[in-house]
Amino acid sequence: MVLPICLLNLKRRRDRRERFEQQNQQPDLEFTIVEAIDGATLDLAQLKQAGLLIGKRCEDFPPGQVGCSFSHRELWQLCIRDNRPMIICEDDAVLRNDFARAFRALFQQLPANWDFLLLGYNFDSILDVEIVPGVSFRGGFSEIQTTPIQKDLFIQENKPVSLFNLNNAFGACTYAISPEGAKKILQLCFPLTPTIISVPALNRNVGPSLQIDIHLNAHYRNLKAFCCIPPLAITPNDAIDSDTLNCA
Repeated sequence: MVLPICLLNLKRRRDRRERFEQQNQQPDLEFTIVEAIDGATLDLAQLKQAGLLIGKRCEDFPPGQVGCSFSHRELWQLCIRDNRPMIICEDDAVLRNDFARAFRALFQQLPANWDFLLLGYNFDSILDVEIVPGVSFRGGFSEIQTTPIQKDLFIQENKPVSLFNLNNAFGACTYAISPEGAKKILQLCFPLTPTIISVPALNRNVGPSLQIDIHLNAHYRNLKAFCCIPPLAITPNDAIDSDTLNCA
């Protein structure tokens, strides 16, 4: 049995939903389509007044980033309400064909008090994981984006997947979250405010940003947060097709 899988998709981006469904046809997976919050429709002044956004000016809040962050927030609230872990997918995620089997094996390795499990991450930055208690592996990737051939090979991949304590990784295309983790992360990430984080693997700060993966990166080290290597999901991380970056 795989956890409930929620797929975030903007109503106006049926093309992305159809592409996801075409790429991820797996008989042992069932996806619940969750309509993402369209940042273009949000009243940022009202959110500021309600105390859900904190910043000097509404112009400091790119609508796409706000919409994405609040979309994830709604699913964290659902996870808490249902008191059941869930998997969350963004609609550009590409999953391995053996996702269900590999995830079950990973899930059995998690401690009872786990908070967060990152199943896919961006290749245009770094990955920082603890490989021995107190010792981290930090490194980048040889490819910023995967080619169509690499994507097809990834889908057919079936190598064993290992679990590591997570320090830093960027992107949130696919992850699992527990109710307790959702409670902690909800309190840590909201109200939403432009955030700057220190990334030791990059030897610099990142931000200020409202992107949800930046906010998560600020807290991974203080949570029972894990990631898997190799990933069970990849993303093209295409800036041109990004709803987060290109929301008017």
